[in-house]
Amino acid sequence: MKRPSPAIDELAPFCPPIILDEIHAVVGNKRGVHLITAIERLVTICGEFQRIGLSATIRPLEKVAEFLGGFSMKGVPPTPAYLPRSVTTIRTCRQKSYSLRILTTPLPANTESVSPDEIWEDLVGTCKSIIMHNRSTLLSNVIR
Repeated sequence: MKRPSPAIDELAPFCPPIILDEIHAVVGNKRGVHLITAIERLVTICGEFQRIGLSATIRPLEKVAEFLGGFSMKGVPPTPAYLPRSVTTIRTCRQKSYSLRILTTPLPANTESVSPDEIWEDLVGTCKSIIMHNRSTLLSNVIR
């Protein structure tokens, strides 16, 4: 097989696990075929490595796991055997609880007398305080 680049030989021993987030978006389309083909090419360069597919909406889970696992070649050409790789699926059934708060930062009554830097300092301070007191925080800025 032709190597894509001589530099790949230096990276081959360090091939980390491949994490495919939102795997459902590529299963069953050309992008998925291209992705899995590229991953299989990496196997010929790096050797076997762990593949991790993530999705909260994937159905059927077992079929997608088979797709992600692919096949390994046993034997040698011209009569190799292609066997499905062993895969493990993890399904969480735990319901998440969410705490949603919508906060706004009030502007001073007379914004002409306040510099934009002062407004941003207050806003950044408020955001920092919220972030430091939570495990995860989603901030959104709505501008039209």
